[in-house]
Amino acid sequence: MSASKNAIVTNVQQLAGTAAARALTRDGMKVLCHDLAFVDEPARKAFEKDTGLVATKEQDPGRLVSEAIERFGHVDVLFSNDVHPAGFLPIEQITLDAFRATLEALLVMPFALIRAVAPHMKERRTGHIILLSSATPLAPYPFSSGYCAARAGASNLPKSLSLELAEHNVQINAILSQFLHSELYYPRALFEENAEVKAYLHAHVPAKRLGEQEEQAELVAFLASDKCNFINGQTIPFTGAWPGMPKWPVQL
Repeated sequence: MSASKNAIVTNVQQLAGTAAARALTRDGMKVLCHDLAFVDEPARKAFEKDTGLVATKEQDPGRLVSEAIERFGHVDVLFSNDVHPAGFLPIEQITLDAFRATLEALLVMPFALIRAVAPHMKERRTGHIILLSSATPLAPYPFSSGYCAARAGASNLPKSLSLELAEHNVQINAILSQFLHSELYYPRALFEENAEVKAYLHAHVPAKRLGEQEEQAELVAFLASDKCNFINGQTIPFTGAWPGMPKWPVQL
């Protein structure tokens, strides 16, 4: 991989963001890291010191893309690592403000980032856009309508946008994540140390374990590489085979 490639990773301290940024750096890329916490300068500086990665305080999607171009000269990869608390509430308890906040974080933000970076990539006739979404809409949980709606919308962006970006040699794909170890969604202490929850994990996830952040980072690195330029408009489950085939009620 050429050392001249450059990337943006959003919400880098969430989910597999840091692992993905490190994997892209390992593959020769310069990476600009975004996170909501980086508006605080001490937090930003601490992250840079701990990881050796480059962080920005910028939060506006358009200005974030502009800063990456100004710093590096061009942007080859966008990993929109989108995250927002799922919440579990019946619909009558979900306020419109809360619903809008979910849409903003999981659907509007990635759309705004793609809208900002796509013209640059189209002009250069090269680019890889990777969205981090969720597999939850494939088999929704109750009381998660807002979260599922936002994730389903984001997961469909590649299906449409690839039809207009593919001819410009720009790839856009989504990772549908589920049961990835993270403190927000699937904390290890709960899913591996609580006997009842561990039993649920073993019963519903055929892999019978949580996914590791480094594993997801390798998928991001692959989708960001030139090894897969014909893969476009896809939603790729990262789920340990969830939702799996239910057990047959009788022995065959």
